[in-house]
Amino acid sequence: VCALQTIEYVHAFLLCFNSQQPRFDEHLKGLLKIFRQMFGDDFFKNVIICFTRWSFSKKEIYLREKKKSKTEKELIDEY
Repeated sequence: VCALQTIEYVHAFLLCFNSQQPRFDEHLKGLLKIFRQMFGDDFFKNVIICFTRWSFSKKEIYLREKKKSKTEKELIDEY
């Protein structure tokens, strides 16, 4: 946080989540609140959300459909 306070402008913040176990816990919420206080509400216009470990193989797509897991779009909309 101290290092970020010396920066005048940030082009983007990249938040990476493991798509196999995405967690939006209290720690992350607190961190986002701090960033919002530092950079204002426009902070959220510069956030990029990345989901890692998301396989696009036919087998994995089939398994997600079979388990009725969240689709890529549902996961993105939720976050």
